[in-house]
Order: sequence, then structure tokens, then C-alpha cells
Amino acid sequence: VNGDQAALVGKEQHKSAQSLLEVCAELCGQHRLNLYQTPKRKTVEKHGRDLQDIIGQQQGKRALEIAAAGNHNLLFLGPPGTGKTMLASRLCDLLPEMSDEEAMETASVASLTQ
Repeated sequence: VNGDQAALVGKEQHKSAQSLLEVCAELCGQHRLNLYQTPKRKTVEKHGRDLQDIIGQQQGKRALEIAAAGNHNLLFLGPPGTGKTMLASRLCDLLPEMSDEEAMETASVASLTQ
């Protein structure tokens, strides 16, 4: 179930459970969880989008650079068609790759929403 998250730990094999009850049964010796091959850790591809492709929007581009460099939050406000989504789509290409610890923390938060 959480094979992608297990890949963050760095083990070649992992046991996966559908529920906490299955984990408890495994720990009590009442049930055996199967071993699975852990998938290789996924790397995020850069989309090749560049801030230089955006004409104008100097303040928005500067805000993106500052937010990415300083790990700050960013909120774009404005009417439809002013470039908010276009600017926001460039942010992921400015950010550095996550460390293993950051990836684990992000995966933990993401798993709570599933």
C-alpha cells in the first residue's frame, strides 16, 4: 500500500499492511504480512519551464525567486488571466531536490490525507 513511502527508508524489501489491525496481528504472531520488493525512489523531472519564458511579471518572478530561495510561503491574488497559475507552475522548477528527511516528512503528511 505504501511502497513509495517505503522507498524513502532505503530498504530493499518491506512489509505492507492494509490496516492497523493487520500490523497488530503481525506483531502478536497471529498473521504474517508478505514481503514486497521496494520500488526505486522516484525522482522528479524538471519540466523545462523557465522564468525567462515569461514576458513581464517582474514582481511576480522576483517573488517566486525569494520564496524558493528562502523557503517562504507565497500567495498570488488577482483577477483571472493575469498570470498567477503560469507563475506558480514555475515554482517547482526553482526549488532544490528534497533531502531524505524532507521527503519523509512530506510523505507522512501526504499519507494522512489519503
